[in-house]
Amino acid sequence: MNLSELNQITINEVSLNFYEQQQEEQIEWLYNQLQDKCFFNREENVFIFYNDKTGCWETKNLEQITSIMTDLSWNSIDAPKYRYERIFTSIKTVGARLSRFNTKLFSENRIGFQNGCYDLKSQKFQPHHPENYLLFRNAYHFQEVAGSFQTVCPTIYQWLADRVQNEEIYLNILIAFMYCVVLEIQNPERFLLLSGPSATGKTTFLHLLTSLLPENRWYAAGPEDLVRNFGLENLRGLGKYLLMTNDLGQKDLSEKFVNLIRSLVSTGETRWVDQKYADHQKICFTGLYATSSNGNPFADYQKEGILNRRMLFVPFEKAIAPDSIQCFEQLFPHQERERFVSLAVQQDRQSIRQFLQMASNHPLVRQMTLESYQTDFHSEFLQYIINTFFDYEPNGEVAIGSFQDHIEEEPNSCFGVYLLQAKKWNIVAEKLLSFNQFRREFSSLLQSTFPQWNVTKKRKSLYQKEQNSKKFTEKKIWILTNVCLLETPKDRQEHFQDNLDLEAYRSMNFWCEPS
Repeated sequence: MNLSELNQITINEVSLNFYEQQQEEQIEWLYNQLQDKCFFNREENVFIFYNDKTGCWETKNLEQITSIMTDLSWNSIDAPKYRYERIFTSIKTVGARLSRFNTKLFSENRIGFQNGCYDLKSQKFQPHHPENYLLFRNAYHFQEVAGSFQTVCPTIYQWLADRVQNEEIYLNILIAFMYCVVLEIQNPERFLLLSGPSATGKTTFLHLLTSLLPENRWYAAGPEDLVRNFGLENLRGLGKYLLMTNDLGQKDLSEKFVNLIRSLVSTGETRWVDQKYADHQKICFTGLYATSSNGNPFADYQKEGILNRRMLFVPFEKAIAPDSIQCFEQLFPHQERERFVSLAVQQDRQSIRQFLQMASNHPLVRQMTLESYQTDFHSEFLQYIINTFFDYEPNGEVAIGSFQDHIEEEPNSCFGVYLLQAKKWNIVAEKLLSFNQFRREFSSLLQSTFPQWNVTKKRKSLYQKEQNSKKFTEKKIWILTNVCLLETPKDRQEHFQDNLDLEAYRSMNFWCEPS
């Protein structure tokens, strides 16, 4: 080996050492810049980066965080100058040293505004700071407000009251959903269905809900889009709070879609979501679902109890005259929406959640919901039987019956009463429900009509002695509890007993009494 070759080796070693030293310095500089304002989410291979301008922690991929650090390197006077390609290589190493992303830090107890953060636990407003751990902020500035919903938001109040024709319970259901989206109340376990003719304001109210949320916290899609492959991809990661379907129409909904909605509005149910360019991922939706329709497209499934009590049905019946149509900002002025979100942080989340869960027990809500799916002869006939031949009896038991039941003058099962009354009403056999159809629809309708009875459906064992033997055979039957058959038919005028004490809610801050 000659002298020139030795010199070349020495130069290469010096260059390599210099490059490695530069890379170490670069990694150290990157780490020092990111350690207090960046997390690394290893599950999704993304960075959670604090944005000083917005006061929020934002999700960034590898390319985005590299661009941010390259700009910082070249735009800061005292910072070393590093090229994009070199930062891109080093940022992967830095990510492994950063703190692991922890969702528990990002509490739902803080609401982000344009001008700061409101802590719901301490009831204090504070300037933006990384330790607020905000992931989102709404489009409004926080301001101190005092007064009721009517006085703080008179224009919005007047529109809502007009849409539900001053019905107190419906007005407060709508306002509760508005509070719900601002406060992002977790697991309300109810979804909203606005039903009524065209041009009644259903879609407009859904638009109002989206305007109260950060723009990346809601997602709208049709029923076909939600159930197809990758339909729930947008719910993954940090997720959405409000899921909407603007108009379901009146056509039949697929069983797959109905089961999806039931799963999403149930507490704590997780599901796997397919993604186009990544492995499937688990999600747990804890927010709200809201939709609208000209009728009740869930009717057939409700009769079978699939969505029993999960739906809050609010009718929008009053059409808006063409000469009364106004733009969104006229209907819901920005100043009033801003005051509303500032008013919302003063409300008790638990009371609002409790009200939404109990609202279906109000007699008017229950009656309108039942009427919305009594669109055929079967539903109306079953309702007649329930109101006429059944009553509440603590610890009482009535057999649902079996497919072997036949017509008797003194039936001792629900299905037997159904068959006897069908004969008296001269209903032909072709129009009768099968036993399995009857079992599903009857118990669900009974529970919906009289929820205060706490009727439950369960299996019970009966033991019958065999002929010419001392042995007993076991037979399992379906029964309904806390109910009895009436010996004398009852003309029940008081179909819906008020099982929701509004007086208890009228004293709460969030409540609004129509003026």
